[in-house]
Amino acid sequence: MLLLLEEVGELAKSIRKNATSMSIDNNKLNHYDTVESEVADVFIVLNSVCNKLNIDLYKALKDKEEENIKRTWK
Repeated sequence: MLLLLEEVGELAKSIRKNATSMSIDNNKLNHYDTVESEVADVFIVLNSVCNKLNIDLYKALKDKEEENIKRTWK
């Protein structure tokens, strides 16, 4: 779970570097990967967490979307 949070943090840094005008630490510029690469890392680690917990990620997403379709958003 901590690794997942780390990867999400790296994704946030990559978004800040590539998709916003927010400043970044230029001394660590080479540590930031592309947004696409960081999204892939988050997905890979999320899949690993799901595998450890015996969760079918596809089914969980499908079930949640079906629930959200019926939901009233305020």
